[in-house]
Amino acid sequence: MRRVNIFALPVVRAARRLQASGNAADNAWIFWEKRMPLIAEIPLNCWFVAASSRDVVASHPFAMTVADIPLVMYRNSAGMPVVMEDRCVHRLAPLSLGRIEAAGIRCMYHGLLFADDGICREIPGQDLIPTKARVRVFPVIERHGWIWVWPGAPELADEKLLPRTIAADHPEWLTAQSSLDYDANFRLLIDNLLDFSHLPFVHGKSFGADAKWATVRPSVKRQPRGLRIERWIADAPALASARGLAGQICDTWQGYDFLVPGVLIMETCYCKVGSAERASHGRPEPSDIVVRNGATQAVTAMTPTTSRYFYATAIPREEAGQAMVDQILDVSAKAFFEDKVMIEAQQQRINRSPDTEVMPSAGDNAITMFNAILREFGTARQPPSRSKIVMT
Repeated sequence: MRRVNIFALPVVRAARRLQASGNAADNAWIFWEKRMPLIAEIPLNCWFVAASSRDVVASHPFAMTVADIPLVMYRNSAGMPVVMEDRCVHRLAPLSLGRIEAAGIRCMYHGLLFADDGICREIPGQDLIPTKARVRVFPVIERHGWIWVWPGAPELADEKLLPRTIAADHPEWLTAQSSLDYDANFRLLIDNLLDFSHLPFVHGKSFGADAKWATVRPSVKRQPRGLRIERWIADAPALASARGLAGQICDTWQGYDFLVPGVLIMETCYCKVGSAERASHGRPEPSDIVVRNGATQAVTAMTPTTSRYFYATAIPREEAGQAMVDQILDVSAKAFFEDKVMIEAQQQRINRSPDTEVMPSAGDNAITMFNAILREFGTARQPPSRSKIVMT
């Protein structure tokens, strides 16, 4: 099978060679799918952010859909998060409309009580409880201020695979977090985060991004479960998130890991002019860094056409207080709403013309590589078990 390395060739030349070769497999491997799917397969064997820690409480259930699976979350009597399928086995009523009790969660349709392990412990007016009267329970970890859920095969859930994000209680960073819902497929949000060439056009008002963000191509490298992306924007105005340096000419270094199913862990350093050359376009020297920011963002596919975008910003504790972190979060929120307007409009156009082909460009390397990674995880997708009606 003939491969053409588009990362060493202009995209147009690569496309022409592939067209001449007639190799459909190579075309699919290198570029986006020719048709952007309305329903993109969601990988399951990953840790998804399902909720903010503050949203999951002991007093009432919290509903969320992850990877097209309806979930209910609550805290048990020990304060630990519990995640179940949001579906009573009796008449398939949502448990998120239920009641949290000391022994678990009670369905408020006909009163079935389920313990934290998903097993039904009580059916009002009935002594015999069928062995299949249980609700699926999902592996869950609470970390970094978020509730993470593994919707795939539970035997594959590995705490070591949890992305190492900037924690809310990190000793070196002050953080603030929020979320935003999109009426769009999760792949559109991922594409947005993998190609920052949109910054000058979508975020000219919020981030104040210079035109160089659209022309300077990043370094993109494959790593386990994702990509490593780095770039220098030299001799250009700093973004609005650079605090006291915003708008001033500097060298900006940005590096981030982008991991399945769609988790971004980023550090941005605003540096003295000439820093890029002194660092040989690698990571900046600490003495050249003037302002440093951190960010964690997580795209969670809810349904095929809805997504929740979790995001957190961070600054070093020694540089500023919580008020400054909140201010930067506000700038980010404005920018992400700008993304939301564009991406939802994009989804609407796709809905109208699902067979229209997309045209790849030179900036799509990271998108292409990550789509290939998603396909790898998609082939290992484990279909979720579905509750069936249990006659009582």
